[in-house]
Amino acid sequence: MTSKKTVPDADNCLGRVLFVGPDQLLFSMIEGYLTEEFEYESVYVSSGKALISKEIRDASDICFISAAALGDSSDVVSYCMALRQSKPDLPTILCSAEVSMSDYSTERWEICDATLRIPLTRVATLLGVSAALDNNAGFVKKCINTGRWRDPDELMASAPSEIADVLVEDLARGEE
Repeated sequence: MTSKKTVPDADNCLGRVLFVGPDQLLFSMIEGYLTEEFEYESVYVSSGKALISKEIRDASDICFISAAALGDSSDVVSYCMALRQSKPDLPTILCSAEVSMSDYSTERWEICDATLRIPLTRVATLLGVSAALDNNAGFVKKCINTGRWRDPDELMASAPSEIADVLVEDLARGEE
């Protein structure tokens, strides 16, 4: 399902916003906050744990993921790592009631660019968007500088356990 939201100032275009998960109430709240500040197009994917199709991933400019739709924390991490590996330049915001607070830092770089604690506020959502855009630019630069930027199709062929092994190796070498 796609819907178009517009505001008068086209300089604040956010592009195509991808919402992953069946949580329409959460996504409606986010859209309410975004509509006040940005022009954008919404795309909803409620495919559960199945990874988003390449066409939708490649055509999206920012992504909100409902953690509740993915299962337990290990399922959330696996899904987010696979998405990050398949499209590292897609700013990704994880929305969860299970985290203690919103996180706008690069602490969870390997899985997302910002984490928002549910219930959301307008300020937290807008800070999350800003942080995700900034953090993702830094993540992409880091990937390029460390030689980790690989062909997305090659990355998708990697099993999640292989991706996790690469992350563990990076951590062991002291990389962020």
